[in-house]
Amino acid sequence: MSQNLHSTTVAALDELHTLIRLQQLLEIALEQLQRADLVPEERRTRTVLLIMSYLEQVKSCLENIEVELAEIRTFTPSLNNSLGGAA
Repeated sequence: MSQNLHSTTVAALDELHTLIRLQQLLEIALEQLQRADLVPEERRTRTVLLIMSYLEQVKSCLENIEVELAEIRTFTPSLNNSLGGAA
């Protein structure tokens, strides 16, 4: 595996790990919001803001993964051909 391919693959895996961690943090924060002593309207507002923040961060990770996958595909044209150009 070339150094560039290895580095790009590691970067993509790091982004995937970040996505998993963001999901875990979202779940924890939502659980805490459910237990918080808030009126329903305040809880709903905070939940919406939390989810919007989460989605912005996830969007960035997904965009990075998309770029890294495109780079990986340039390193592996024979693999792409054998898979019928899948992905």
